[in-house]
Amino acid sequence: MHFRMPASIDYIEQLDCAKLLGGILQGNLKMDSHIQYILSQCAQQMYLLKLLKHQGMPIEKLSVVAHSLIVSRIPAWGGFLSAELSGKLDAL
Repeated sequence: MHFRMPASIDYIEQLDCAKLLGGILQGNLKMDSHIQYILSQCAQQMYLLKLLKHQGMPIEKLSVVAHSLIVSRIPAWGGFLSAELSGKLDAL
């Protein structure tokens, strides 16, 4: 079964994804956009962690900050991801 988007209406932009309840939903029901969003957010947070480490934050406290900023963002529903997206999250 293939889902087709309805025809667009004049002067209304038709999107292929939308942010809803903190997640990005795509028209094709894949998670690519959501995982890319998570990875970009985590990359920014990792830069922050690097700065904190450079400023001398103890490793124990850095670990707590890393868990709250990065590990908590990784989705628990990883079983629904493709192998490629799973690999990207694992690489993070």
